[in-house]
Amino acid sequence: MALALGKCYVEPDDKKCYNQIRFYDGSEKFLGFHSKTFLCGSFYDPPQGKINDYAIRPLRTFEIKGIRVGGLICNDMWANPQCTPMPDPHLSQKLSKAGAEIIFLAINGGRDGVSSWSREVNWPFHEVNMRMRASAGRVWVVSADNSFPNTIPCSAPSGVLRPNGQWAMQVPRKGEHVKVFTIELLRKP
Repeated sequence: MALALGKCYVEPDDKKCYNQIRFYDGSEKFLGFHSKTFLCGSFYDPPQGKINDYAIRPLRTFEIKGIRVGGLICNDMWANPQCTPMPDPHLSQKLSKAGAEIIFLAINGGRDGVSSWSREVNWPFHEVNMRMRASAGRVWVVSADNSFPNTIPCSAPSGVLRPNGQWAMQVPRKGEHVKVFTIELLRKP
């Protein structure tokens, strides 16, 4: 077992706040963190929004039990053109090229549960991007969206995508769920 923990955290070494996924191995050793790279912001000059609230660090991978993994947070996966004032360097592809076999995706997307935009545009945009990028990078994607409040649907799918972009396991769109899925990696000779 290991842990990929999403949180906002002020790192003691530089006193900056990061929206991050913290990685721990099975012995609870802290391996490091991925900080959200595509911080949402406006297209004003200078941009306004979360882009001014959080720090970022370079993209990296981590080794857990001999498996190279990476993390992405929400907009890092899809670079929503409505709130991403920087170019999309395709972070999932970069993680794949760095040897990642699994990408852990933490999501906290905007949702209201009632608008047709949420159902007809946001969800399909998120899902299609996740599936295409898993397939393009030939990586497993393990995603989890914020389910609070649990009375309205999530903004993006939670589950496990195979490296061909097909769902191996998906959880219901609404509510809190605990699911277990075993990823069988093909060992390289």
